[in-house]
Amino acid sequence: MTQQSEAKPARGKLLFGVGVLPVLLAVLFAGVIAGYIAGRSADLPTNPISWVVLDDTDKLIAMVRSKVEVGDSQDKPGVLKVSDVEVARLTNPELYEGVENDDRVLIFEKKAVIYRPSTGKIVKVVGLT
Repeated sequence: MTQQSEAKPARGKLLFGVGVLPVLLAVLFAGVIAGYIAGRSADLPTNPISWVVLDDTDKLIAMVRSKVEVGDSQDKPGVLKVSDVEVARLTNPELYEGVENDDRVLIFEKKAVIYRPSTGKIVKVVGLT
């Protein structure tokens, strides 16, 4: 009688036909890449302006219309709140020159109006092209 020797796999276990070490290295590499991407996105600046819906938006628009000729009375402006003036100035230096955080930017069809709630005054009017 002859003994048949069973073929034994090479040292180390196989995972999906591939050695364990390459799989572990791939998982480690994917984790490093994911951490790098997450860290890079945390360094990006936040949005310097944000669209706001205020309880008194209609009052604000009416007040601005009473002080500045903005064109069509049916033109409903977009209202923005400046939250990071330094970054806002990088996006549009001419518009945001002299603007402070918490100022409101009302964007009509032909003009942008900067309003400062802390003083109740219009700070700037800029024509849009």
